[in-house]
Amino acid sequence: MCPAHSLARRSALSHAAVAAAAYLLGHRAGALESQPPAEPEDDSVWHEGEFEEHRAREAAAKAALLEHLRHRSYVRLAPSRVAGVGVVALVDIPAETDPFVPPNAHLCRAEQSIPLTSDELQSLPPPVLEHVLSFHDSTPGRVPVNACGTVTMDASW
Repeated sequence: MCPAHSLARRSALSHAAVAAAAYLLGHRAGALESQPPAEPEDDSVWHEGEFEEHRAREAAAKAALLEHLRHRSYVRLAPSRVAGVGVVALVDIPAETDPFVPPNAHLCRAEQSIPLTSDELQSLPPPVLEHVLSFHDSTPGRVPVNACGTVTMDASW
């Protein structure tokens, strides 16, 4: 297989895998829920004012998300001739702007990395190894890998 064809195939597969993972993660995290929580039938389920507070928090989170999507969504993952997959701009990014700041940061989990040795990395299936290395900088003999695996990697990596 010629190098250009291999790169194009790898980019397309990586892009498809990232899209599939993001879709699945959205479902698992409840991010794609379209139904608001039902009004409680039994007052014992919610304490005084809790349901209203819950709805207010949801409304604030939704407003922050929409504001982010409308005015601060700057990047996405896309095929790259340089490294297979890269972060590319969706819109012009203002100077001095961190394009990886999420909305509702209090809802995001802290990311942790676990250093893997060269031997441990070599034990991975080749496509998985390539995917891991495309997201992580290595130091001689060690690569810090996201503790939750590849399914939570996004454009911020």
